[in-house]
Amino acid sequence: MTEPKVCRHCGRRRANRARGLCWTCSTNPEIREQYPSRTANPNGLGSGRWYAPLPPSPTRARPGTAAKLRVLEARAAAGLSLFHPEDPCLEVLPSVPFGIRVVRSPFRVPDG
Repeated sequence: MTEPKVCRHCGRRRANRARGLCWTCSTNPEIREQYPSRTANPNGLGSGRWYAPLPPSPTRARPGTAAKLRVLEARAAAGLSLFHPEDPCLEVLPSVPFGIRVVRSPFRVPDG
């Protein structure tokens, strides 16, 4: 069995937070600044903290078409968000608030 890792700063408590720090040390901004992140790309794609800029204009290509796939590939290669808020969608339900787009299922759900 391996030894539990101890805090890189205080060396007294178990390191259970990012940067190899304990909870107490990781909540202190002055201490946290002294230890760089161990993540290779902390703000990169896939981390959930990176937001790509919107494409300059919406596409007229319909969802699921080859043209739409080419548009998505070009946007990804350019580092842009894959979807523009004004891109065509399959169906917009008028009763949904705040302009949320909802795709209706092709399968009927029984009432009850």
